Amino acid sequence: MDAAKHSNRILFVDTDALTTVFYSEFLLKDKIEIANCTKLAEIIHTITEWDLVLFLEPSVAFVQDGARNETIANDRENIVVKLRIY
Repeated sequence: MDAAKHSNRILFVDTDALTTVFYSEFLLKDKIEIANCTKLAEIIHTITEWDLVLFLEPSVAFVQDGARNETIANDRENIVVKLRIY
């Protein structure tokens, strides 16, 4: 966040705490880890303020780069619906 202090007052963030919780449900296996992640994200969310949120839906074909999750890739449309709720 140090960079934000010296920026031109526009900061683009590609994810937030609640998005991280959403993905943790897919990537983490341990229920305690998921619960801890959720608690932490909810706390971070309560102290984070955004002036504008842009939600961009996928409009291009999925390309596996070795780091992307196949489960999420195979169900992109339902994933987008769930992300909108967050």
